[in-house]
Amino acid sequence: MKVLLSIGVERIGCSDWELIQSLIIMLHENNEEFLSFRSMNGKTVVTDGNDEEVLLTIDKWLFSEKVWAVYGEDGEGNFFTFMLPNEY
Repeated sequence: MKVLLSIGVERIGCSDWELIQSLIIMLHENNEEFLSFRSMNGKTVVTDGNDEEVLLTIDKWLFSEKVWAVYGEDGEGNFFTFMLPNEY
């Protein structure tokens, strides 16, 4: 699955893109198409896009700011676009 990055996410970066790739594949298999990543107390909390359900907690921070990941598909394949909420 491809990962597309907004300018904001390119700017802040991620501490572990390999882990992100594994997470989005696993969560997409569970029909999650809108994800929210936020850092709390040195950990990353992953919720559904509405922040209503905590899907998992990771024991390290991945992003320095809140980041959304939105699933999409085109004629060539599937992808998640990572963006800051103000870029939506």
